[in-house]
Amino acid sequence: MSTAFASAASLAAAIDHTLLKADMLYGDAERIAAEALARGFRGVCVPPCHLGRVAAALKGSAVRPVTVVGFPLGSSTLYAKLFEALEGWRLGATELDVVINLSAIKSGDDELVRREMGEIMAKTPECGHKFIVEVGLLDDRELSRVCRIANDLKPRFLKTSTGMLAPPVSAAEVRKLRERLDPAIAVKAAGGIRTLAELEALAEAGASVFGTSSGVAILDSYASGRDTPRPA
Repeated sequence: MSTAFASAASLAAAIDHTLLKADMLYGDAERIAAEALARGFRGVCVPPCHLGRVAAALKGSAVRPVTVVGFPLGSSTLYAKLFEALEGWRLGATELDVVINLSAIKSGDDELVRREMGEIMAKTPECGHKFIVEVGLLDDRELSRVCRIANDLKPRFLKTSTGMLAPPVSAAEVRKLRERLDPAIAVKAAGGIRTLAELEALAEAGASVFGTSSGVAILDSYASGRDTPRPA
């Protein structure tokens, strides 16, 4: 039985039910929205082209429509990201998961990252913002610089990873973020979370929201008191 969550409802309320596959179908978007409503998930995170369908399905509920910006590489220009963020808001997103410009951080161009984060937040104030920093691709100095920028700008979240570019997120990576961030900024863990045990370890390390496509199986594991094996 879980030690990190007091109830199945509190676990569900921490999960962004996620599907970001390039070949997902319209019906997949409708299915995960229905699952989120039935299970009480925190949000549903889908690519922008599926967002309108998901937002319509979730309308009037407490489940948040979420989409990605600059996904998965983060290498779009600032204005391309701004357009994508505004389009996400127009289509119904209440939260935006934005991949930072990793090339800029690695090249020492902190001002570009600061400007990008600041302008996206300023232009879409109706949305919550989670900036994806791809912890597994940054060294400690680079991560510290990203966190200093975030501590100045105060987005709602920093998010560990896209799940596309680095190995599955680890508790150590979550701790690295949590140790460097202002307490007012939450950590979203994402990337390869498949089991209840993995999610609990990330929660204990300091994450409060979790992006996973395995939310239904994780909730079923919680209810049964037994974790499911990690899929091959």
